[in-house]
Amino acid sequence: MALIKCHECGGEVSTEADKCPKCGAAPKKGSGVLSGIGGGLVILLVLWYFFGGGFIQTSKKTVDDIYGQVSRDAVTQYKMVKRNGATPVEVCVQAGMVSTAFLQAKDELNYKRWADQERSDCAKAGMPK
Repeated sequence: MALIKCHECGGEVSTEADKCPKCGAAPKKGSGVLSGIGGGLVILLVLWYFFGGGFIQTSKKTVDDIYGQVSRDAVTQYKMVKRNGATPVEVCVQAGMVSTAFLQAKDELNYKRWADQERSDCAKAGMPK
């Protein structure tokens, strides 16, 4: 025997009672079959999410988004370094950080572009690769 709240007055009612002792309202009876089906569906969805690929796909997208943001931040930092009169060595180093960020993100097109930029900037700094 468990106690539930009365849907009318909020008082406590036994699950075995025919009516609320406080207000006389009959307790609502839920459908055990529907509750069981709903609970089973929730469990199946949770199991699919963790073991059927939903969790892995969500995690991969999150990691890819992070790599993309790191790459964009590295480009922004490179531009800041160039705008603020950095030495050629500092520009070379920052270009290397950008190309490394795109390499980590597995973005081959941008990696290739920034690796070329790095070679050019490093050559200007007297640091050929």
